[in-house]
Amino acid sequence: MKRWLPWRLRNKQCTFYIGGTVIIVLLILQCFNHWEVSRNRECLGDGPSHDKNTHAVRQDTVSLLEGQETIDYIAEYVSVKFKVLKNNPRDSIQAIYLTNTGIAVLRGGNWQIYFNHLYKMMHEKGGVAATGHVIHGSGFRLFHVKGSLYRLQPEPEVFRPLYPSETRTLILTGNYQQVAKTDSFPNWYVTSPGSTPRVLQSTVGESLDYVDNYNQSSWQWRRDPQEQNDPYTARVRFYMYANISHDLGRVGSLVLPTPEEADIDVKTLLSITPKDWVIISNAEFTSEAKYLADHCPIQFSYNFPKKRYIYLSKHPSDMNLSSEEYVLKVEPTTEIIQVYAEGKAGAFYGVQTILALLQREGNQLVIPKTLIRDKPRFPYRGIQLDVSRNFHSKETVMKLLDSMATYKLNKLHFHLSDDEGWRLEIPGLEELTQVGARRCHDTSEKSCLLPQLGSGPHTTSSGSGYYTLKDYREILMYAKKRHVQVIPEFDVPGHSRAAVKSMEARYKKYVPLDVESGGEFLLSEWDDKSNYSTAQSYDDGVLNVCIESTYTFLQHLIASVKELHQDVQPLDVVHIGGDEIAREAWTKSPACKTLTEERNITDFRFFFVHRVIELLQNQGLAAGVWEDGIIPKDVYPYNIKDLRNKQPSREIFAYAWNNIWEYGRSSRAITLANAGYKVVMAQATHLYFDHPYEPDPLERGLYWATRYIDTRKVFGFIPMHLLLNADVTGRGISLENTSEEKLGCLHKDTCLLKSPKNIVGLEANLWTETIRTNDQLQSMAFPRLLAMAERAWHKAPWEDILNKKERLVKLEADWITFSNTLGYRELRQLDQMGVKYRVPPPGALIVNNELRVNCLYPNLEIQYSSDGGKTWTTARHPTERVRKSGASKRPIKVYTDHNILVRTLSADGRRYSRVIAVNINKDI
Repeated sequence: MKRWLPWRLRNKQCTFYIGGTVIIVLLILQCFNHWEVSRNRECLGDGPSHDKNTHAVRQDTVSLLEGQETIDYIAEYVSVKFKVLKNNPRDSIQAIYLTNTGIAVLRGGNWQIYFNHLYKMMHEKGGVAATGHVIHGSGFRLFHVKGSLYRLQPEPEVFRPLYPSETRTLILTGNYQQVAKTDSFPNWYVTSPGSTPRVLQSTVGESLDYVDNYNQSSWQWRRDPQEQNDPYTARVRFYMYANISHDLGRVGSLVLPTPEEADIDVKTLLSITPKDWVIISNAEFTSEAKYLADHCPIQFSYNFPKKRYIYLSKHPSDMNLSSEEYVLKVEPTTEIIQVYAEGKAGAFYGVQTILALLQREGNQLVIPKTLIRDKPRFPYRGIQLDVSRNFHSKETVMKLLDSMATYKLNKLHFHLSDDEGWRLEIPGLEELTQVGARRCHDTSEKSCLLPQLGSGPHTTSSGSGYYTLKDYREILMYAKKRHVQVIPEFDVPGHSRAAVKSMEARYKKYVPLDVESGGEFLLSEWDDKSNYSTAQSYDDGVLNVCIESTYTFLQHLIASVKELHQDVQPLDVVHIGGDEIAREAWTKSPACKTLTEERNITDFRFFFVHRVIELLQNQGLAAGVWEDGIIPKDVYPYNIKDLRNKQPSREIFAYAWNNIWEYGRSSRAITLANAGYKVVMAQATHLYFDHPYEPDPLERGLYWATRYIDTRKVFGFIPMHLLLNADVTGRGISLENTSEEKLGCLHKDTCLLKSPKNIVGLEANLWTETIRTNDQLQSMAFPRLLAMAERAWHKAPWEDILNKKERLVKLEADWITFSNTLGYRELRQLDQMGVKYRVPPPGALIVNNELRVNCLYPNLEIQYSSDGGKTWTTARHPTERVRKSGASKRPIKVYTDHNILVRTLSADGRRYSRVIAVNINKDI
């Protein structure tokens, strides 16, 4: 016994030494790992702060139960930060920082974090595999779910507990450069099997506070070394405004858009006491006369007085007016205002011109002596509104229609379906709205589509919503009164995921019940193993064009929508989309293989478009289609006679959009017009209003076509000489000496417009991937839409000047008139209409301790702050004109080493622009 005890003690002592050595080694390794993570974070960019004492403190932590308690904790206490570390020529390096801000230890388990990201993410080259990728050093596995939706989940046996105050860094590679804050989305959420999903609180809100501001390095806002687009500094903006802006001290034009012929004598005014005047009309123009009475304090009457009336009537035979043309006469001596028109639309545009000229002075109205003869240059003057990516209410649409009417726009291209949502109730196909109009966390997609574009796990966001039959008919009636034609679009065969999944849900619902009609409207083929990825990263968003149930669905859809329009605004055109069809779609479809074998059909795009156009023409309807739906390759479209082989045939409207200059596709609009299509000019480089106003990471919008589109660029668009618009590439590199061949003129006939009458108009496009709220929608549309309305209605003399230097001189003079019209009147008009247009940031610089400021539009107040934004002082009053140098008449002396902040106010003074910083020595 005595001999055994010493041996046992010695054995314990040895065990103690060995165990202690192992513990010390483990602690050293842990410290080294902690140092390495911190070192990597320091090298790759400053992330959130990391508490060095995290691992030394254990007594204050608590344990979490798996399930809802863990989900609730993560939602409340795991803070997310996102940062682009560097953009490379072919990709970008990005970081996600997850910080545990609570007091519990977060351990691995079956919880998952979902988030949306605009561009594809890949941990390794080639994209995220179906099995996901473990992100090195993080303990997380990344999965691509669908579209913009990604999932992070702890990797078993790899995930290390996330302790209180600890930050975990996830380094990722994006397959595209990312230079804007709005490329990221709100409403990340966490869930686990059997738990209720919760949104991570740090990602809630439209301010996107969890996203870095891209202000630490040019590698964050430049896509590659060739990038010429840097964010404007206050100094750059000041000199840019000084070159293109000039304060006339008055409104530039009294009527916008500019009339074709106008003689307005502002010195001879007609004073109107509203109670003494009436509005009258002939029987045909009663609704237009009542519209005028609703929008001014003069009553409509059926009695014809001797004087003091506004009269809407048919034109005398010698005037020879077209349907949208009008003549307006204001005669102060006789106290009579007359509008002559041939059609109701012409009378309505005459009414809009009266409303533009009427000004209130106390209790009276005044209007100058006027003689105007006016008509639009194009019959198609439209805006495309995407309500699929994010739903926008009936009221939002109606407010947009009000603005369209004010500026004589007449086409609402209503994009009602896409991958992310179906927005119109269709009788007999309830699943389209029961499933396709909702986005929520249901991985089976039996009750809703997966969350996309920041819609979150619940159906309460802008990701969900639709127009009932009643809603849609009310929109039609509202549009009809304002002479706006509604053109519904149902995007097929690509961009069809909402419809495809809805009909699959219908099939799964009815087939178990042995209902034969379950597959009647099916848009997909179960045995189709085609492997493709769309531009929006879907592998199941293209309907199958080779199965008959697809055409049964489309026939039902067309008939239903036609009936819905019938007694309100008869349907005339249906836009069928046709764009961005994935190349590999249908390649392994048994049904398509059968068509090839039995009927020798190999061009399935043509097969589909031809059949759908035939369905429309059988209903007496014209078809609208995006350019790539009818251009099988880069330049030449299908023969229009082959597409509409039915007599009599209706028009086919081709919407030309993809004109990226450096890609050599700019001639598509011309070749389409020469081929007999009616072409709507919707060029992305000038008319895509989902792009930002400035090349700044903090400005909302996409930038795939061009880095930015400001109001001045829209105003300068020349639709009939398309190549004259080729200014810079998307990277901002000048195209001054680029040959026409490189711009897309492969042959002389591809850029020679032989059929100018086939260019029927212009369309501004409001895609809404990054536009979730009504305010965002309005700020992206206005005031750019006013510039587009000007170009669609009025042809400026400078548009036909081929000499660039001479043309620019005339253009700049015209722009000065237009910008003064905005600054002195139209922006205030938009304020009164409740339209929250974008307020441009000011230009500013400091010279000899004197602050100089200017703005894109004259007559807007500019304020400055020298105490970090706590108080603001007027730097330029709306009524104060500035010297040519841009300096205020009242020099503003500043004596501080701190940044001076400046901002522009809206015309009514209730809102302000993005705040810009200026320094004594340099501006930021």
